[in-house]
Amino acid sequence: MFLPSAVASGGYFPTADDLGAICTSGCLQSLEAVRQLQASVCASDQVQYGGASVRPTVQLDAFIWTYNHTCRRDAATGAFCEPIFDEWASATAPPNNTTCSDCVLGVLQTQLNSYFGYDAAWAKNLSSMTSSCHATGYPVTSPAPYGHPTDSVSTTPTSSTSTSSPSCAATYPAQAGDDCHSISLAHKVSTAALLVTNALEAYCYNFPKAGTKLCLPASCDVYTVQANDTCFAITQAHKNAFTTSQLLSWNVDINRACSNMGQLVGQQICIRDRAAAASSNSNSLCSGKQG
Repeated sequence: MFLPSAVASGGYFPTADDLGAICTSGCLQSLEAVRQLQASVCASDQVQYGGASVRPTVQLDAFIWTYNHTCRRDAATGAFCEPIFDEWASATAPPNNTTCSDCVLGVLQTQLNSYFGYDAAWAKNLSSMTSSCHATGYPVTSPAPYGHPTDSVSTTPTSSTSTSSPSCAATYPAQAGDDCHSISLAHKVSTAALLVTNALEAYCYNFPKAGTKLCLPASCDVYTVQANDTCFAITQAHKNAFTTSQLLSWNVDINRACSNMGQLVGQQICIRDRAAAASSNSNSLCSGKQG
């Protein structure tokens, strides 16, 4: 259980050899068997997670979710996706059209189809990406709140193959002297979300001229990445107000190993999802009874 738990906590990323060892049907079946046993034996229990009382399978559910997106393979080559992402991040010039690759779309789909990784703004971004790439087969369904099994909840399907435009929290006409960083700071949006929402080039190349109407994604509390930053250092600097796993889930441009921070220096990343925080404060995940 060491490797899955270490990866799920965000403190360790497996090597290609590790992936070959843990990404097996036997490993996944073992996790699912333990979860089924725990759900049966501890059916009436609850545990504290994120300040709320939830079902006791929360840790195993996080392990299984981590397994599913960490062990994702490219549909065409069968190669693990995460080492491919690291290779791209280390390249002097990133390959063209990586956004439309099965790994990018598939890993994002897997992350979004779970309570632990779902984000409404990124679900809409995936819809826009699949439309632009003319890609199908990447549906996303908004997960139910992670409460106790006795809670009554509903889900809202979100098709990632929709041809609708990405939803804008607001619009903004670019001004003379603007670049993606000045806009990210002024409107509190991550640089990556701004680029993806508006289908702009990476690293702010060929930024639109003044007067261009830009779509602003959902806002968040932002932090400008500094030289030598690490995910752990950022969480520590903010007094552990969020976990490394949360930081990764809010910023899909940070790879699972958090090894590409050097390439993000100067960019704005999210360190708090305002919509999720508001939802968490206004809605109880479950009845609140203690197990």
